[in-house]
Amino acid sequence: MAVDGDGEALAAIASPDTVYWLLNPVRKPWRVAPGPRVTGIGISGLDVEKDPPELLFSFRFEGRMRFADSGSGQADGAAEGETIFVGVLRMTLPGPGPWHLSSGHVSTLDEHLGYVFTSRRESPEEYRERTGPASSGAEVAGRGYLIVAGFAEHDERFGARAEIEVRRETAPTREEAEALIWPVIDEVTAAALGEGDWQPSVNWLDVIELLDEPPEA
Repeated sequence: MAVDGDGEALAAIASPDTVYWLLNPVRKPWRVAPGPRVTGIGISGLDVEKDPPELLFSFRFEGRMRFADSGSGQADGAAEGETIFVGVLRMTLPGPGPWHLSSGHVSTLDEHLGYVFTSRRESPEEYRERTGPASSGAEVAGRGYLIVAGFAEHDERFGARAEIEVRRETAPTREEAEALIWPVIDEVTAAALGEGDWQPSVNWLDVIELLDEPPEA
């Protein structure tokens, strides 16, 4: 409601500074444009022993960025100019209530998770490199998707990439792609560093829809 211009409800539960920094992400040239759509809410913590009691939760929403230099919504490279955002809020319960928003911030999902996710179609050049000139273009069940991740084990200063090809009817979501690539990341890490309690982190994650037939010249 505040993003769409009606800040009364937000102002009733938060200080002016908290409202400002929630609507104007720190060190970012953008703010969320009107019309965001909340897609999920999750509670991450509730501490009733604290004084005052504290509630932590996050929410995901889809929307567009509005850049300060232009004053209009702009695409950031996501499909149809939209981005997935994450809001993280800290609520406290002073006295008999109501709940008070003590702090909050908004970031893109990529920033929140710490890696960049891309879902795209294979280019003609990538197709020719993958299949070679003698490709038959034979059909198999489902569509092919190549999941590729760049990752690093920072304690050992080791960086590499992992990939896996899957066939399914629809492109893997970010969460599905992450679940599919992690076992491969663990295998690549163990092969390079040996067995151990490694904790690699993903730097980027791509889902590439593979072409099933040679591209037109």
